[in-house]
Amino acid sequence: MAPPRILIIDDEPTLIFFMEQSLAEDQEYLVDTAKSGEEALAKLGTQGYDLIIVDFRLPDINGLKVIETATQLQPGTLAILMTAYGSQEVEKQAQRLEVWRYVVKPFSMEEMKAMVREALDAREKSATREKSCSISEDGKASQAVRSHSWTSVGF
Repeated sequence: MAPPRILIIDDEPTLIFFMEQSLAEDQEYLVDTAKSGEEALAKLGTQGYDLIIVDFRLPDINGLKVIETATQLQPGTLAILMTAYGSQEVEKQAQRLEVWRYVVKPFSMEEMKAMVREALDAREKSATREKSCSISEDGKASQAVRSHSWTSVGF
C-alpha cells in the first residue's frame, strides 16, 4: 500500500519547510506543498491527496474556498484548517465544510502530527468499511469519516 499523500498549503515558507520535513520523516507520508490557493487547486486537479492542510489566509484565495473546491474535486479528501486569525465565524464555516480539525497558530508539530495520524487512520478505517460493506461511490463512505466528533484545537 502506498503511503498517504498530504498537501500543505501556506504562504509562510518556514512553516511549510518544517511541516514538510516533520511529516515526511521516515517516509511515513508523501508530502507536497503549495504557496497559494491557485497553486494548490492546480495540484488538486492533477494529483490525488488523502489530506490537505491549509492556511485560512492565503495571498489569493481564502483557505475555506480551497477546502470547498478540493472536496468537490476529490470527495473523501480530509482537511485541516490552520489560522492565526481564529473567530467563531471561521469556525462555523469550517464545521459547515466538515473540516476534520481547525487549529490556531502557533501549534506544536507533535500536535499537528497527532491530528494528521488521527485523520488518516479514520480515512483508512472508512475505506476498509466501504470495501467490506460494498458501499457505492455516491459519497456514503466519506460520510462515515466526516461524521466524527468535530472539535477545534486552540480555542
